[in-house]
Amino acid sequence: MTLTNDNDTTQRTTTVRVAIRVPNGADGDLVTNTEQRLMRTVGVVRATINELHAIEPGLSATRVTATITVESRSSLPPPKHRARLADVSGVDPLAEDGDGASQNHGQ
Repeated sequence: MTLTNDNDTTQRTTTVRVAIRVPNGADGDLVTNTEQRLMRTVGVVRATINELHAIEPGLSATRVTATITVESRSSLPPPKHRARLADVSGVDPLAEDGDGASQNHGQ
């Protein structure tokens, strides 16, 4: 007999290139603050910076461009994860090579 579980807790990962605005004066270091901002995304259980591409200090915030991996318990396809990331203030998913379009939110 096959057992099934309706409470699927399998974590899924999506890798995305993003620009993240981290306010100056925030507690902790830049990487921690960046990951915490990404964790505000609905459904994300873990966010990890894989590679930093740029750090641009500004008067009120620092803009970090990075490739990240987000883990969620959602079965959403990557474009939907990108849309959820874009809903978070200060997070701007960038077009991947060959993606065709860039979303520009919160800048």
